[in-house]
Amino acid sequence: MSLLLPLLVLLHAAPPPPLLATAIIEGRVVSIDGAPLAEARVLLVDGARQAETDADGRFTLARLRPGTWELVIARVGYRPARRTVLLPSGGRVQLEVVLEASPLELPPLQVTGTGQAADPAATAQATAALTGGALLEATRASLGETLERLPGVANNSMGAGIGRPVIRGLSGNRVVTVDNGQRVESQTWGADHAPNVEVLDAARLEVVKGPASVLYGSDALGGVVQVVPDPVPDALGRAAWSGGRLTTAYDANMRMPEGALQLEGGVRGLGARLSVTGREGDDLRTPSGPLRNSAVRARHLRGAVGVRGAWGDAALHVLRRAERLGISEDPAEDPAYTGYQLLGTTRLLADVTLVGAAGRLQVQAGFERNSRHEFDAASAPAITLGLRQETWSGTVRAHHRPLGRFRGTVGAQLLRAGFRNVGLETLIPDSRTTDVAVFGFEQVQAGAVSLTGGVRADHRSLVAEPTAALALPRSTREFGAVTGSLGAVWQATELVAVAVAAGRGFRAPSTFDLFANGFHEGSRAWERGLPAAVTERALSVDAGLRLTGRRVEGELTAWRNGIAGYLYGAPIGPPGRVYDSLQTVQGDARLEGVEARLRWRPAGWLAVGIAGDAMRGTNTSTGAPLPWMPPPRVWWDVRAERAGVLGLERGWVLAAGQHWAAATRHDPREVPLPGYGLLELGAGGIVPVGGRPLQLDVAVRNVLDARYRPFLSRYKEFADGPGRTLVLRVTTAW
Repeated sequence: MSLLLPLLVLLHAAPPPPLLATAIIEGRVVSIDGAPLAEARVLLVDGARQAETDADGRFTLARLRPGTWELVIARVGYRPARRTVLLPSGGRVQLEVVLEASPLELPPLQVTGTGQAADPAATAQATAALTGGALLEATRASLGETLERLPGVANNSMGAGIGRPVIRGLSGNRVVTVDNGQRVESQTWGADHAPNVEVLDAARLEVVKGPASVLYGSDALGGVVQVVPDPVPDALGRAAWSGGRLTTAYDANMRMPEGALQLEGGVRGLGARLSVTGREGDDLRTPSGPLRNSAVRARHLRGAVGVRGAWGDAALHVLRRAERLGISEDPAEDPAYTGYQLLGTTRLLADVTLVGAAGRLQVQAGFERNSRHEFDAASAPAITLGLRQETWSGTVRAHHRPLGRFRGTVGAQLLRAGFRNVGLETLIPDSRTTDVAVFGFEQVQAGAVSLTGGVRADHRSLVAEPTAALALPRSTREFGAVTGSLGAVWQATELVAVAVAAGRGFRAPSTFDLFANGFHEGSRAWERGLPAAVTERALSVDAGLRLTGRRVEGELTAWRNGIAGYLYGAPIGPPGRVYDSLQTVQGDARLEGVEARLRWRPAGWLAVGIAGDAMRGTNTSTGAPLPWMPPPRVWWDVRAERAGVLGLERGWVLAAGQHWAAATRHDPREVPLPGYGLLELGAGGIVPVGGRPLQLDVAVRNVLDARYRPFLSRYKEFADGPGRTLVLRVTTAW
């Protein structure tokens, strides 16, 4: 906490300006030929605010505190632009921003890798993002499946409803998931539990690849996935307004309708948003028949209200999610099995940001209740295995304005979680976890070189209550770690940049890692922990070559992650059933790999993309390959797009494929699988209806109905992957 005090004093030592001494930024966004650009987004980097240009390309950001502000201006079909504006007290600044046409869609900023909004090109650690049309096309029922076409990210699945992101071979509670700035604590009870988040109402998804413990603490050993919604709206500088967005879709494979309705509006500095999402599907169908008992159902509600002014902003966010997921079982083991899971999540987040003369002070307080009720049959009269956790969290971050060439954040975090059993069976003991941390992260621009660095100190305590069913006495464990990171990006030419990064990460063993001892209904496996487990510690390095031009954009990255005390569930089941029994073991590990992607626009109407990755994981304590490592893969897509085709405002067709190599390097007890390839075709267009755009999309996935088994599927011993399906989607906004 001592790191915070000097900066907190600095932030608010200067007397605040008079209440009416605010300033306004007005502007117009145009193309190179002077034509106004409507629907361009103007993002206020330090203030979590945005505006959208009207039909004449004009925008207004009102009631801003005097000082220096950074803007990012972005529109589909154009390169993002950045502007720094000095606002005098009570002044009004006029801007004209000219955007250069670009057939490549580039992310305008990222917030996950550096603690505050920054240019992705200047971020040393490898990141990736899905936004706009790319996010809409990639959206699937689970987070893991939505992200799996990003280099370095795979999907560890159990049917269609459970998909865990795998970042560079690490998943589960080695990957932190953040939803709207709030850490999600739904993967505490083992690697088979997926993050309980929704992607249909997200504005973008961001991924940090590699250790990110400096900003996110324990469990960010493999990386971070952040679900980022739009900021709470307001009506500053404009008349009161209301609007909405509707997305509906139908997946023919699972006969699954889904939809998301978002309503929002603002009056002066007040704003609100409500989104409701739902989906319900039957059993997943594979080329060899249905995957029995794999139906899914999800209901998701997110609401937010906020107030904004020159002083800053405050918002209250509420989320409620409920899911029912069928659990599939090998027909040879139990052909009549009807077990299922009921998942419930409630989250509250209060977020206050105060704008001072020297920067921003952000205070967040959050609460999450996560429950997982597992039943061994559809007719079960009571919960077979019940897991329930309540987590309270608090974070204080002080973001200072540029001090010379330096810009950064210092902060402190507190987390307290309480777990208890609520079912007939006991897998882990009731427990309490407390984590406290302080951290700092800085960026500096020195000519063509951008440097970043950070340090963090964590202390975690875990108290496990005495549990007769597990023959466990009361146990207290203490874990601590100091982590750090360094990185640099050299903009060698306008086209080429070189990035290098190194970072330390850690993961404190969870109650599940230490004390699990019983049958886990949700994974259909007997799982046993390791009471003597110690903290995992990682040291990762990566180096990348980045290419950004008008018609070409790509990246080549090589990385290596060494982990001391690597914890994993070693399969110890009988042949053909190796995942029926898992014993937690610990040793040292080395993971290494390469990632590449390239997107090229040979013509304004045609885009070609290719990407791939390959990695290997080795248990350096035994010399054997690590289990659950994804095999090499390559994927490609070709997209043709034209305006004014068949009466469409814009229309497109696309073809895409993915090719997985055979899993020839794996833990000797794992099931070897051959390689496979999948083909996807799609088309879409935008039709103006009543002056509003209506977007239609159709896609056929696994066109050839290929029979295959994903190596990262928990069901790979007995079930094929999804067969051919037709997906229809309609999206509109008003």
